[in-house]
Amino acid sequence: MGVYPPRAEIYYRRKDTMERKDDFVQFKIRKNVRLAPLSTFRIGGACEYFAAAETPERFIAIAEWAKKNHIRLTLFAGGSNVVFPDAKLKGLVLRFFGGKVSFRGNECVADGGVLLGGRPL
Repeated sequence: MGVYPPRAEIYYRRKDTMERKDDFVQFKIRKNVRLAPLSTFRIGGACEYFAAAETPERFIAIAEWAKKNHIRLTLFAGGSNVVFPDAKLKGLVLRFFGGKVSFRGNECVADGGVLLGGRPL
């Protein structure tokens, strides 16, 4: 099934309201990515398009790109408890990871995609 990560990459940029170079969000859209290595079950086929976002800004830019291009969007984070279909998944699979964990007294607030292993809760 293809090489992971795939060789063909498409680069896109989303421009914010400012014109400075720092205001561009760059991300990669990959074609025909095998999804099995991205889940804890290690099963499933490929997807038509794949992107990963580690910041909210990149997540928004990728989601806007999919909407603008009328491409179906499927989201997932760490990959645990996810079973991907064997058939090719149509549209864009967007993986969100990273984020932060903060503690306020007895309350824990975790962003989506944060690995909680090893954290005392």
